[in-house]
Amino acid sequence: GAERACRCALQLRPEDADVLNSLGLVLKDKGDEDGALEAYRAAADADATNPYPRHNMALIQKTRGKIAEAPTPYREAAKLASADTRRYFRVGRYAIQRAAKILWRQGEREKAISALTDWLRNDRRDGTSKEILGAMLYRTGRTEDAYLRVQSVVRLKSAFPAGRMVAALCAVE
Repeated sequence: GAERACRCALQLRPEDADVLNSLGLVLKDKGDEDGALEAYRAAADADATNPYPRHNMALIQKTRGKIAEAPTPYREAAKLASADTRRYFRVGRYAIQRAAKILWRQGEREKAISALTDWLRNDRRDGTSKEILGAMLYRTGRTEDAYLRVQSVVRLKSAFPAGRMVAALCAVE
C-alpha cells in the first residue's frame, strides 16, 4: 500500500522531505504515532524550509496532551511559511492561529497576542487571524485595539460573524 510505496521511494531518494512527510502521514493513519514522529523529524531535518513536518509533529503532540510542547513546532511552521507565502500560505496561517490559541489556553495571553500581531505584519488580509486577535484583545480589556482590528475584518469581508460580534461589543463599551 501507501507505506510500501513511500519506503520504496525512500530507497531511491532517502532525503526526500516530501516522501518522509508522506510516510509520517501514512504511519499516523495506521496508528503508529512514534513512527510518524520519527518520519516527520527526518523530513524536517531533510528540508529545513518545509513547515509541513513541524506542523504534523505539533498535531501529534497536541493529541497526546503535550500542549506545552505544541506551540514551538506551530510557530516554527508559521515562520517558515511566511518566508515562502505562495507555497506554505495556508499552513502558516493555520499554524499560527493554532499556536496562538494554545498559548492563550495556557495563560500566555501576551505571547498569543504577539504571535498573531507578528503574523499579521506578513499577511494583512488574514481576516480569521484578525478576528481571533480582536477577540483576545477584547478579553484583555483593550477594546479600542480590538475594535480597530475587527473593523478592518468587517471591511475586508462582512461575512465574518465573530468580527461583527466583537465590533458590536466594543462599540457598546
